[in-house]
Amino acid sequence: MTAVITTDVIVRLNRRVPQPDVVSHRIMLACKQFGIDDRIQQAHFVAQLMAESSLIPKEENLSYTARRILQVWPSRFKSLAEALPYERNPEALANKVYGNRPELGNSHPGDGWVFRGRGYIQLTGRRNYTLYGRRLGVNLVDAPQLLLQVGVGSLAAAVFWSDHGCNDIASDPRLTVQDKCARITKKITGSERDWQRRLVLTRQVLNLLQA
Repeated sequence: MTAVITTDVIVRLNRRVPQPDVVSHRIMLACKQFGIDDRIQQAHFVAQLMAESSLIPKEENLSYTARRILQVWPSRFKSLAEALPYERNPEALANKVYGNRPELGNSHPGDGWVFRGRGYIQLTGRRNYTLYGRRLGVNLVDAPQLLLQVGVGSLAAAVFWSDHGCNDIASDPRLTVQDKCARITKKITGSERDWQRRLVLTRQVLNLLQA
């Protein structure tokens, strides 16, 4: 596979990425392993990683003001008074919004915090950490910080992408770039709410890959 996500592309997207040559190499290896083969697929993939983590594997930042908490989780917090105890209290907030969530596999005390979003694609929940750890042959349940490594983070993002059918969406000739971006965003985040910001990034990457 010809290198499409080059070091130059990484630097143009985010000059603060440490070791952009390593990041480029690892992302391309992950693309090859999980069938993210052509420029269109890779452009959508990298744009979504940029939206999720700015191409730097990280842990989810849950240090929010009460007003921001209301904006992000309107179904879980009905008033400012309900959100105030969780303001600038990331561990309590993680356990509130992610704890006791069967669809995430979070059933143990503290699971919400332990299995908060990490990596390039912000993998979340005990179930995902278990599933994708097994897929990659690493123990993400006991060592969730492995997702912060460029290699593991790239592979986890690529296998999640593949498992959720994002390649098929990116390659569908019947869909516009806007439709593709909205559908892929929903696959990754569970909502289309952020798709317009991600569309800007997708168009930016497409332009870079065509240069």
